[in-house]
Amino acid sequence: MRTSPRHGTVTPSARGEGGKRTTFHSRWEAVLFSSPRWALASLLVITATAYLGVFAAGELTGRSAQSSQVHFSYLAESFLEGRLDVDPTRNPELIELVPYEGKWYVPYPPLPALLALPLVAVFGPEFPTALLSIVLAVAAVALVFLWVRALGVDLRAAWWSGLLFALGSGFWYSAVKGSSWQLAHVVGVLFLAAALLEARTGGRGWLAGLLLGAALWSRLPMVLASPVLAYFLWERHREKGESFRRTVGEVTAAAAGVVFFIGLNALYNYLRFDTLANVAYEWIPGVLEEPWYNEGILSLSYLPRSLFFALLRPPAISGEFPYLVPDANGLSLLLLTPAYFLLFRVNPRSLRVWVLLLGILLCMGPGLLHGWPGGTQLGYRFSLDAAPLLIGLLALAMTGRWTKVIPGLVLLSVFLNVWGLVFLQSVNEGLRWWPALH
Repeated sequence: MRTSPRHGTVTPSARGEGGKRTTFHSRWEAVLFSSPRWALASLLVITATAYLGVFAAGELTGRSAQSSQVHFSYLAESFLEGRLDVDPTRNPELIELVPYEGKWYVPYPPLPALLALPLVAVFGPEFPTALLSIVLAVAAVALVFLWVRALGVDLRAAWWSGLLFALGSGFWYSAVKGSSWQLAHVVGVLFLAAALLEARTGGRGWLAGLLLGAALWSRLPMVLASPVLAYFLWERHREKGESFRRTVGEVTAAAAGVVFFIGLNALYNYLRFDTLANVAYEWIPGVLEEPWYNEGILSLSYLPRSLFFALLRPPAISGEFPYLVPDANGLSLLLLTPAYFLLFRVNPRSLRVWVLLLGILLCMGPGLLHGWPGGTQLGYRFSLDAAPLLIGLLALAMTGRWTKVIPGLVLLSVFLNVWGLVFLQSVNEGLRWWPALH
């Protein structure tokens, strides 16, 4: 037996509990999961390093991750000037602007532009929105981790599910891209995770509702997470022994917070287009003439095509290394993030599981019924509308049933996302899939 020369005891580095020899992996886990704060800090350091590393590598190699589609920067500039419209001559590269009565408008909900206001005020609209996106994305990873922990998930499962979300899913691409569409997803995930965390831990209905409303003002489909928010508010207050009346009051306060943002969005539409309805996307010039919108923007007939892109879409074949490349038009979630197969391990007798599944289906529903399945993207970006719910469900599937397969699938997902970030291409041949799916 190896002993300490000073005390004559078994050294921790050589033996574990019960005299069993420890390994580097077990010692690493003992340090990493020694406290929730240390686990979260390590996760955020890894995430920030990876995100900034991709951004820096792109700048150094001439393959900048920064998109030219930065509608929110120019919308923020307009807000600072007291206008709701944008001047299209300020950036002629912007697409999908909506003309109305001689002015041009950004069709997307405006919260990302409001968050960009301070940076635009200091640096102007040309600042790299990818950096803003990275900061917000790292904060979103922290909130998702805390939300998962609030579900009662053990620290190891929470850390690995957080790593999967940060680096093993399409969220990594969205975080570093900086385009208006991807930035909207990052902001939406940030506020949806914050709303769920508040519902589960704080239980303040008014705040949870406002946070979910803020998510709506970045990605409209996220408002459909309202039933999930109501359930976790109810669960929290019942655990605290609150009266039924108090519990209903908190849920009602949450609904009021969401309705406030629905009204704010309607007012925003009215000030721009003289209507309370969300008509902006339909009014983009020529959008309804595109072949993928032959049944309008949303239609049940698009569901088979969207499911194909979300679950089955293969990579494209290239004649040179690496021979298989991800197509920016879309890639199966199960191929990009094979750790999602762990969802089949969830407990079907848990009410939480069914509530989260309902929320996932509701939040992803508009995307699945949308004519265009989300390109440019890595994976299927509309899944990010339900990302905190997906990761919460995945963490529940991991916790208490740990096997070595779990970290293996997470690390495989991280590797595939690295492959995607390096080799993502706009492959015209990928459009050959479309005719068979119309």
